[in-house]
Amino acid sequence: MEFFEWMGITQAICTFIMGMIIKGEETLELAKRNALIAVIAGVAAGAALFALCLVLGGFGLYKMAKKKKKKHAWLAFIPFANTFYAGYLAGEARFFGQKMKRAGLYAMLAEIVYVGLNVLILVADILMIPHYTAITTPTYDGTTYISFGPKATSVPRSIRWLYDATYANSGFGWANILSYAVFIVFLIFLGVTLASLFKQYNPRGYAGYMVLCILFPVRGFVFFALRNRTPVDYDEYMRRRMEEYRRRQQQYGPYGPYGQPPYGPPYGQAPYGQQPPQDPQQEPFSDFGGGQGGNAQGGTGGTPPPADDNPFSDF
Repeated sequence: MEFFEWMGITQAICTFIMGMIIKGEETLELAKRNALIAVIAGVAAGAALFALCLVLGGFGLYKMAKKKKKKHAWLAFIPFANTFYAGYLAGEARFFGQKMKRAGLYAMLAEIVYVGLNVLILVADILMIPHYTAITTPTYDGTTYISFGPKATSVPRSIRWLYDATYANSGFGWANILSYAVFIVFLIFLGVTLASLFKQYNPRGYAGYMVLCILFPVRGFVFFALRNRTPVDYDEYMRRRMEEYRRRQQQYGPYGPYGQPPYGPPYGQAPYGQQPPQDPQQEPFSDFGGGQGGNAQGGTGGTPPPADDNPFSDF
């Protein structure tokens, strides 16, 4: 699975670099050569990175299986089977509140179909390179834009079906469309599987790990990073957290530990049903005759100011 993602990233980088080198002076021969180089570089880099992910991820799943005393841990090193084995270690998953026992199996089947479609697309890309031709496309300002690629008329009839599968309809042949659809299905079941697995090995941050593995081909690295974690029962973990939260609420009240001495309640307010402390040092306006609490004479409390202090007393 990760092979085609790494391959696509490498091909995009190679195409960009070669486009910057030739600076728009591309010819038909250069287009064929650059397309072949991009494919070779993509396959080589994709294979190397996929092998690294497979080894690291397999070692991580193997350690997880040994901690849970599961059998057939060697399946962690087998492509496709490692997806199923991750679901086996995850156990029962939940999808929109519904229990799902075979999310790993469904993810493996979708992965097999996705890889098969992408192998077909890769073979078609390689076989189409010798049949590249110049394609003239008119632009909005009346000029023409010249690109290079296969056309239906330049492809032999023996491999025309490959052209229809990949290059027809501006690169959206039936193989491409099916590949995108199956990829979405695969991501759904993979996300359900990984969420259930990561809840056991990182219950607090399982959602972040799941999103990371869905958006980027780093599943093997994450498995390797979690290999030494001790699995926990997620439901029991959440129950203990709720009990701890209720215990703190009963012990400290609504304001938590900072609502107790020496901090006091927030904003210096007294707890409900109690009088505020009568400490004049805590009253910022005590020098102006105010105490704690308010009064009708405009002070903050205590003895009201004398009448002589009224600037309008003569009136």
